[in-house]
Amino acid sequence: MLDAVVGDVSYRVQAQLLSAPGPWVAADQVLVVGAPTGAMSDVARQALLAVAVGLSVTVLTTAILVTLWLRRGLAPLREVAAVAERVAQADMVHAGLDPEDSRMPPRLLQGPDEVAVVAQALDRFTGSVEAALEQRRVQEQHMRRFMADASHELRTPLASVRGYAEMIAMTEELSATGRRSLGRVLFQADRMATLVDDMLLLERLESVSRGRAMGLEPSGEVALAEQVDLSEVVLECVMDARAAWPDHTWVVDLPEGAEPGAQRSVTGDRSQLARVVGNLLSNAAKHTPVGTTVTASVRQDQPRPGFMLVSIHDDGGG
Repeated sequence: MLDAVVGDVSYRVQAQLLSAPGPWVAADQVLVVGAPTGAMSDVARQALLAVAVGLSVTVLTTAILVTLWLRRGLAPLREVAAVAERVAQADMVHAGLDPEDSRMPPRLLQGPDEVAVVAQALDRFTGSVEAALEQRRVQEQHMRRFMADASHELRTPLASVRGYAEMIAMTEELSATGRRSLGRVLFQADRMATLVDDMLLLERLESVSRGRAMGLEPSGEVALAEQVDLSEVVLECVMDARAAWPDHTWVVDLPEGAEPGAQRSVTGDRSQLARVVGNLLSNAAKHTPVGTTVTASVRQDQPRPGFMLVSIHDDGGG
């Protein structure tokens, strides 16, 4: 087989000796067969192009089918991830877990595949968290009920102790040491009564906080929305401190000539605010020498609109 050019046309030629001559073929004759190579090249290119196109279509179709199959197979896993995300974003401290959002749909829990195994494990975990939160809620209710009951029960004996102590002070002749001891009894009784009131207030504040976290409004028994004039509170506390510690110099610095519409009040509990200011004044008097000047001032908190700033300053040694 060889290539030859005849009249500017390329041929691939093959010659073969005829070994079985017939009536129309003489002996020792050679048969020569040739075919144009241009036509063969066109056929080869067309065949190669067809193979390439067919292979590309096959690969693309296979990729699309595999992608659709994977997305369909992973759809339950995405649902499991969505439930886990809702559980992670839940406010477990105040609102707990919502069973409708935190539990797995029953259809995801069925089947022997890996997705069902993961869904079952996460569903058991969520159930354990719900049980723990419920147990903690019950324990907190018991503790709050105990605090409330104990506080109410303590009020009566404390009142009796104070009443008998005051009666002894008025009716009995006591020595100086006895009167000092009786004064300490009255002081400790007042302190215990204050602690009892604090326990009751703490229980009410926690109840209001939990109710607001759940979208509930506080009941009328808890007055936390009172408008309090801080200037009056500070002035009254300074008057009490001046009477208790006359050996100190007490100064009240209140804003004078405030513009119309200027803030003077805040929302809060008047008695508790008075206790805070009174404690600060008491600390300033107890931990400074005689003759110290203590200044109580009230100002609007400029960086935070709607807030007011109460400051207690003394010129003692610190």
